[in-house]
Amino acid sequence: MSNFAGKTFIFLGISGSGKGIQTELLEKWLTGQGYSLLRVVLGDKGRQLAEKASLLGRWVNGILKRGGFFPSWLVFNLLLNTIDEELISPEQILIIDGGSRRLPEAKMIDELLQELGRSPAQPIYLEVSEDEARQRLTKRGRDDDQSPAAVNSRFDWFKKETLLVLDYYGNRLIKINGQQSIEAVHDAVKKAIGN
Repeated sequence: MSNFAGKTFIFLGISGSGKGIQTELLEKWLTGQGYSLLRVVLGDKGRQLAEKASLLGRWVNGILKRGGFFPSWLVFNLLLNTIDEELISPEQILIIDGGSRRLPEAKMIDELLQELGRSPAQPIYLEVSEDEARQRLTKRGRDDDQSPAAVNSRFDWFKKETLLVLDYYGNRLIKINGQQSIEAVHDAVKKAIGN
């Protein structure tokens, strides 16, 4: 078994690809192995901000209602604030759900990890067709998943922005068939990262 201490895993995929459940399962599995970790779900951080009555909260709420994505500066700030408040040890594993959706974000995260003395992130891409993702989003039932226009906007945005990030990661990128059962995807992730 590999030593995962101090590793950073970034999960990427189209909306509905299963990033949330797979980061949860990886968190449970690694915690069960005795590791300390921090799991950051950037979409949840943004949705928490959108619930605030502040000017920024209302602005973020508008982005979510349109099916848009947060600007890179906001994503990086949400991540940076969480790391500042909750990453307490260089040995802690960091799991990021929803980071590096744009090329500048991927580069900023790489630079941050280097400055913190951590090894480069291990990006994991869950490959899922748009049809499969659409079905999953409908079942998920979140408010921001119910508008076909908002979902289409996120899919278009993924093709325009995130595919560049996958190219940037090159040989570091682990690709997983995300259309398998939840358990099969989890097993594939564990195998790919060195279990």
